[in-house]
Amino acid sequence: MFARTPSLSVGLAAILTMILADEGMCQEGNGASQNSETEKAFVDSLKKANPGFEGKVQLKFDKTGAIVDLWIQDTQAVIKDLSPVKGLPLQSFVLVHGAVKDIEPLRGMKLTNVVLMKCENLTDISALEDMPLRNATLYGFRNLKDISALKNAKLRGMNCEATSVCPATIRIAGQRQLVLPVLGGRFDGMNVGF
Repeated sequence: MFARTPSLSVGLAAILTMILADEGMCQEGNGASQNSETEKAFVDSLKKANPGFEGKVQLKFDKTGAIVDLWIQDTQAVIKDLSPVKGLPLQSFVLVHGAVKDIEPLRGMKLTNVVLMKCENLTDISALEDMPLRNATLYGFRNLKDISALKNAKLRGMNCEATSVCPATIRIAGQRQLVLPVLGGRFDGMNVGF
């Protein structure tokens, strides 16, 4: 289902597939056919907010027809405006190759999984603070230095590969601690599971 790119490590691709499979996004017929009008309207609003976007969008709907999982692959890196996602009852959000500088439209969501890959303009993830995140992948944007927004998250899996995260200790799941080393270039030890 996922095209492997030379810039993704095999381990990261496996983690991404595992996270999405856990949330049902890798299953055939993931709900897109259940509500094609909602899907078309959402994709149209995303394209209107981001002229030139021709990437892939994958949605999963709950029983009421609400979008709960969203996967956007932006191979041209033109996604700058996430305002179309504001107010959606998302549980899982994936953005691959976005040009976003701001993820503020995600603030207040009840995300359990977030994957932000190759969003090189993104430097602030504070919108993720106080979310019930179980898995977080922040991959491939060297300008990200501060992940303190995740300090209260009860993460069971995390990846900060290819970022500029400084040495940090984050309290996770009560008394457990996760120490994140400085990352410069490739570091296989950042695929952490709990």
